[in-house]
This record gives sequence, C-alpha cells and structure tokens, in this order.
Amino acid sequence: MIEFQNKFNGRYVMQPPHPNRLGITPIVESNLEIRFKSSVPNSAVPGMIYSALQKDYPEMEPTNILEIPESIRSHAPELQFAPLYRLVGDKKVYVSVGSNVLSIYYNKEQRGEEYPGWTSYIHGEVLDICNKINKLNIISQTTRIGLRTVDFFESINIFEKSELELNFDRNSILDDISALERNIMKDEFQNKVLIHSKVSRTVNSKIMHGSLIDIDTSLDLNYNLFVSPDDVIMRCHKVNKTIFFDLLKKDFIDTLEPIENE
Repeated sequence: MIEFQNKFNGRYVMQPPHPNRLGITPIVESNLEIRFKSSVPNSAVPGMIYSALQKDYPEMEPTNILEIPESIRSHAPELQFAPLYRLVGDKKVYVSVGSNVLSIYYNKEQRGEEYPGWTSYIHGEVLDICNKINKLNIISQTTRIGLRTVDFFESINIFEKSELELNFDRNSILDDISALERNIMKDEFQNKVLIHSKVSRTVNSKIMHGSLIDIDTSLDLNYNLFVSPDDVIMRCHKVNKTIFFDLLKKDFIDTLEPIENE
C-alpha cells in the first residue's frame, strides 16, 4: 500500500506563524488570473481594457493564439481562456487580456528582475488595474479567480527539504520519485500543487538545475469581483502562501532569510 502524508491529510503538525516574506525569494513566476463574462461583444473587450490601461501599459502585442481561427478557439477547452494580447509597459508585471480573461503576471526570465513582492508591489498594482477596468462598466460577472506561483530552488532536491512523506509498505520511497502532484482543498480554494526535483530553467540567460514548487490556487465565483476585489484576492494569496510554507521544513525556510514583521 502506498501512503501519502503531509500536513494536509493525515498527521497535521502545528507550525509557528509563517513569515511575512522571504529575504531570499525563490519565486520565478506569479500569475493572477480573473475569468469573466462581459456585457459587450467579445471582440471589443481587449481593446476596451487596453484603453483603460494604456497609460501604464502602452504596448499591445498580439499573442500566438490569434493565429488560430476563432471558430477553432471557441471549441477547444484548452484555448477557451487563452489571452489574445499582452500589454507591456515600464511596470514590473505584464498584463494579458482576452475576450473573457485578464492576467497580471510576473516572470523572472522575461523581466530579468527579482520578484517585486506581493505586499510592496503586486497587490497594489492588481487593485489599481481592477479599479480601472471596473470603471469601464463592461463586466457582468466574474467566474473564477486563480493565483499561480512557481518557486525555483537551484541545486536542491526539494523533497529533502519538505514535510512530505510517501511510503510503500511503511517504507519511504520519497527518494525514488522526481515529481509529485496533489490537489488540496483549503478555505474553499482548490489548490493544484506540482513538485519537481529535477528541472532546468533559464534565469538571466543562464541554465540552472534544481527543483520547483508550482501552486495554482483558485476559486469559482458568481459575482462581479471588479467592484470590490480586495477581500477575495487577499484570501487567494494567503491560501497560496500558506500552502507553500506548510510544504517546507522550518529549518529550510530559515535559510531563505524569513522576515517576520515589516
């Protein structure tokens, strides 16, 4: 019998309060996605959102998805919420828009800069963008919010630093695996957790080998989030952050220079 145990099912061990942030941040990607329905034709949505954000994101670049005919996109589930344009400016994040989706994302490989921080930068930028879109009065309903973060750890087997246990006939087989996927419900949010111990990434034009933790936290909605976005966005971030810290041993977290208060 294979047994999987961690603090999310089985033996839960109470941990000290999580740090406010890390001095050494391993985040290489962060993507806040909002899916919605609009009261205007789908083809008009990207242009209207661009007009609201143009001052801060003056460049509007088409994505490769536009090369696929709309008749095919509309019947392909994997393309249903694919962004059609990317908005670029001097900000530390990018914005992607489609007829029914908005993404505000950071990518270290594309920006060449360290993660700017949720509290110090991304949270405020997200609220500003939502406020500007709300003033357009074109959103009739939001259907989903999701926050995905990807953390990369160079030259580390992250399973050795985690609180995870994977047993076969009561013997640990955690050393024998290189990837693990787990779906976790926490505080109403669905969390898809992917852990890989043997991956390569390009950071600042350098190929690095190590491990990653990929956490996608989401919640289905049935109201207009843009009217009052702060509460659910903060809860989504809190759950995502909690799961990340719950996965790791405290002595490993301590090596990342945790900052308790700021």
